[in-house]
Amino acid sequence: MTRSGVGICFKDRGWYPRDEVDDEKGGKIYNKILANIIKTLKVNESARQQELARKILEACPELVAGCVF
Repeated sequence: MTRSGVGICFKDRGWYPRDEVDDEKGGKIYNKILANIIKTLKVNESARQQELARKILEACPELVAGCVF
C-alpha cells in the first residue's frame, strides 16, 4: 500500500492529472482503492493509522487533494 507500483499502489503522475491517452478506465485517479482506504482511517484516534495514511499519501500524491481529515 505504501510503495508506488507494488500491490494496490499504482504509479501516478503525482500532483499532475493523467494524460488522456493513458486514461483507459475513464477514472480521474489511478489509486481508487487507496482513496477509499484513506477515507476509512481514523487518523485522529490512532497513531498507527495516522502513519499509514501519511505513507500512503507520500506514495500517491494524487490522493492528497481529496483528503479531508
